[in-house]
Amino acid sequence: MDIKLIGYERNTQVINGADTFNNLYERFVNYIDVQGKTLITYRQNLKPFFGFIGDRGITAPTRDDVRAYKDYLIASGKKAATIKGYMAVVKVFFSWLDDEGLYKNIAKRIKVPKASAEHTNDFLSTTQAAALLKTIKESHNISADRDFVLVNLMLSLGLRCVEVERANVGHLHSKDGATYLEIQGKGGKIVNKKIDESVAALVRNHIAERGNVSDDMPIFISTSNNSSEDGRIPAKSLSRLIKGYLVKAGINSTRITAHSLRHTSAMLKLRSCNGDLKATQEFLRHSSPTVTIRYLQELDAARDTSSTDVMSMIRNAGSHS
Repeated sequence: MDIKLIGYERNTQVINGADTFNNLYERFVNYIDVQGKTLITYRQNLKPFFGFIGDRGITAPTRDDVRAYKDYLIASGKKAATIKGYMAVVKVFFSWLDDEGLYKNIAKRIKVPKASAEHTNDFLSTTQAAALLKTIKESHNISADRDFVLVNLMLSLGLRCVEVERANVGHLHSKDGATYLEIQGKGGKIVNKKIDESVAALVRNHIAERGNVSDDMPIFISTSNNSSEDGRIPAKSLSRLIKGYLVKAGINSTRITAHSLRHTSAMLKLRSCNGDLKATQEFLRHSSPTVTIRYLQELDAARDTSSTDVMSMIRNAGSHS
């Protein structure tokens, strides 16, 4: 991907085309100081833009080209959240180029579609959650025992798939007779959460059955070839695995995914604490209550009986006429 940013005159300096995208990208990520999954996300979100201008033979992109790229993403049918992610990285990239005196910030103040504040994933009912666990337990595949423990842990703590991927044996520890998991969350945030003891027992037994393990090994090992060097299950593979179990359990909807397990935990926590927003925010490890409020709104919607009340009044009126 040797796209060259050339032809831009800034003051008396002209870019001579010596920097390819790969060179610029490496300098860029060193500047923003990110690593791990975030680093991969930045590369993945920048790649489509350079593919877009490369396919069109654009070597000196302009503000109109950035707008055209945004329109291209919209026309391709991508979700607003995806477009927002792509454009956010493009804007940071050109801001850095401008700061470095390499290229004008042509993406400055270009508006992007707003992502919906509503969740795109539904939550499971307690009956559906129980059916999912039953389906996994009764599955006859080599990973069923592991997956049963894994899903129990996800539901009990509201874990994201990536947090399961990052969980090491050494992140599990005991204190005052209770078991805790050190969760490696978003943005490098680390939080210790107490685990339901029945679930903790499942996790400990699962680790014990594996035999000789060290603290830096993942709690859950992949049984396929699609794993990292140390054998941990990639978040995307885990997401597909859980989706397969959901479908097998008869819970087949585009709005029900692996992330729905976290939504389910959130809704059950809200119900158990009578809608206590702060308690639920702490349980989900949200940095802002604004995100948690969405779950409270969903709980209110689930409890709403307005439609039934209205129709009951109409039916009652009809029965007396």
